[in-house]
Amino acid sequence: LRVVMKRIGLEIDKRKIHTVSMFFVAEFMCLMFYYTFYRVLFESITDYEVFIVLETTHLTFEWIFYPLRASETYCNMVESLSRREGKWSNILVEFLSPYGLNCKDWQNFVALDFGIRLLILVASGINITIMLLTISVSPWIDIELREGGVQLRYTLLYVLLSVTVEICNVVLMNRLFFKPRQLDIQAMLKQCFEEHRFVLITTVIASLLFINPVYAFTTNNTF
Repeated sequence: LRVVMKRIGLEIDKRKIHTVSMFFVAEFMCLMFYYTFYRVLFESITDYEVFIVLETTHLTFEWIFYPLRASETYCNMVESLSRREGKWSNILVEFLSPYGLNCKDWQNFVALDFGIRLLILVASGINITIMLLTISVSPWIDIELREGGVQLRYTLLYVLLSVTVEICNVVLMNRLFFKPRQLDIQAMLKQCFEEHRFVLITTVIASLLFINPVYAFTTNNTF
């Protein structure tokens, strides 16, 4: 679904300038879904071993999807494929580097994508934490243990641990990969959010997605 939505966004963005990018709107919405429900998975974790496996898998894909995908090796591979003739080579190149950018522009593109993920990573962690704390003190919500479940405070602990580990990973990723290549994520995000329509759309998406887990918990005591 994420791939389909982003491809539709790319098609809409073609031949457009100085306007909101539907690709990044689709990316924002898909990442909101991912992180909202990824955080909710910690409700079912009962020991540290499962947490470590889940978090390690998540961080591994982070390194594959951003630093590896923006590396010079990746760019050289795509460039090598683009020189080949054939239908499948063209399809593969379009899939691997949909905008057909040079290596530096592609790295900027991935860095902006990474910046949006960073915002959602932090925002989802803060939101879920506030939601869990609110639920724990709300007198109209029954927060007794579900059969086979874990206490609310352990869910909160795993969410906080997850956010802390992911922020440390972001700092490490920035120092080892983005900063040496002079990719200013903060400046890119600032430029992206200067488009008021993008801010409006993402605010609506974020509000709707964050309301859903709260509603689910207040109606049946589970996320």
